[in-house]
Amino acid sequence: MAATDTTPFRYTSPLDTMISIKSEFTDTVIGENQGLTANNSNEQISKVIYSIGSTQVLTGISGFTRLGVSANFKSLLSNFDVVSGSYGIKLVVYSEIIDKPGSKKDAVYVLDFNSADMIGNPYQFEDFFSQEKVFDISYINRVKRVDAYFYQGNNFINGNGDLIPSYASTGEDISGTILLPHNLFVDGIKVYLGYDKNDFKNETLMVYTDDSLGYHYTLEEQENKPSENRKTIQLRWIHKVSENEFTLITNNDIDNKKYEVNWFRYSPGWENVDKYAGKNWEKININTTRPMECQFDPDITK
Repeated sequence: MAATDTTPFRYTSPLDTMISIKSEFTDTVIGENQGLTANNSNEQISKVIYSIGSTQVLTGISGFTRLGVSANFKSLLSNFDVVSGSYGIKLVVYSEIIDKPGSKKDAVYVLDFNSADMIGNPYQFEDFFSQEKVFDISYINRVKRVDAYFYQGNNFINGNGDLIPSYASTGEDISGTILLPHNLFVDGIKVYLGYDKNDFKNETLMVYTDDSLGYHYTLEEQENKPSENRKTIQLRWIHKVSENEFTLITNNDIDNKKYEVNWFRYSPGWENVDKYAGKNWEKININTTRPMECQFDPDITK
């Protein structure tokens, strides 16, 4: 008698495998409860129904390795005995490529989250059913915006191998056919950007800027364009909660006094000795509502 595998199945939510960075993006729901009719060749894809954009509009945000998406799907196809066919969400990622210093160009990537990725029978979701997927986007440089579209592949096949109908006949006169009501739906789309939890083993701080790396090196140039040298330095803090659990520390965590962030600039001969930084480090005053970033004005005369 063959041995039976009695190991219990443990489902891990895809979104539980990533750390989401929420503070650097704003999202917009453009349309809710969107519907399409399977095999309607005249409408295979919707307009943009959800968009997430970088708060750094001019440059985008760099360094992410994961993009997660969640949505609720409903499919009223049980009467058609559907055995194959694709529908889901197309995610269009707008980014920048910096191929050499001072040179940028736009790039567009399309990610597909479809019925093949779903848990359960995607053709018999008679109520909205939540689904998730996480993409590896480590190859994408700077994310500026992500737009989501709902689509159907115009390829739904029944058990007899035939395309299921998208029109209901009203008699022998084909001109009298009418389009069937929507039978594919999506709602509650959310997009997340961040990192794979497996990328981290210890407490991690990532300090970066999305501003230009150039400076004006003469005092005269600095006086004429004082803001040109100002940099917004940002911090991402991945906090190790336990051996296998990490979380993102946000501005709200700092504001609620759960954690503390201090910024310093190197100043040789600085009189005060800070209890955290020691000698020659001058504490920088920051916006207390956004402690995870620092406006830094370098002294180019030194």
